[in-house]
Amino acid sequence: MEGAINPDANIQQFIAQFQPAFPVGMSSQLDALNFMQISLVVRPPFVPYIAFIDRKGTIRTQLTGGDLTDEKQEKLLRDIAENLVNETSPAAKPKVKPSSR
Repeated sequence: MEGAINPDANIQQFIAQFQPAFPVGMSSQLDALNFMQISLVVRPPFVPYIAFIDRKGTIRTQLTGGDLTDEKQEKLLRDIAENLVNETSPAAKPKVKPSSR
């Protein structure tokens, strides 16, 4: 994700303090809107912008501050994250043995 990793001192401080087990970065507002394909014409942007990206790098769920209410925020974010973490790859198809005729 080009431009996501930023040497900003706040990012480095966050990483040092919390030691997250995932990549952390920041982007300009315009880059974030472009990445999440949020149109400034269709709806006004709300912060924060949240994108849940799977292990293959595909955005699976995206939310903005307008999508969250205080009552459901923690449960919604936790449910989405847990579903992605617990997701397994599709089972491999069994190999078909050639027939012995």
